[in-house]
Amino acid sequence: MKYGVGQWQQIQATGLLPGKMAQQLNGQTQRLLGQQSLAPFTGLRVAVDAVRRDNAQRRGGADVQCKSGLIVWSGPNPTREMKAAWQDESKAK
Repeated sequence: MKYGVGQWQQIQATGLLPGKMAQQLNGQTQRLLGQQSLAPFTGLRVAVDAVRRDNAQRRGGADVQCKSGLIVWSGPNPTREMKAAWQDESKAK
C-alpha cells in the first residue's frame, strides 16, 4: 500500500522483502487482490481488503472467468484506453 501496485523496484530497494524478485511480488499481489490482471491498479495505492472483497463478490457472477482462484480477463487484448478506463474506475472506488 505504501508504494503502489507495480512499483516492484521501489519495494525491492527498501529491503523490506529481501530476496524477493519482481515476478514473486507480482504473483503475490495477484493472489492478494484475487485477480490476475493488475492493470486497473498499476501505480495506485489501493485498499487491499476492499479490492479483495469486491473480487470475491464478482467471482460468483456468470460473466466472470476464474483460473486458479483468480479472476482472469477473457475479452480481447486490452487497449490503452481500456486500461485507462479501468484505472479511473479503480481510483473512483
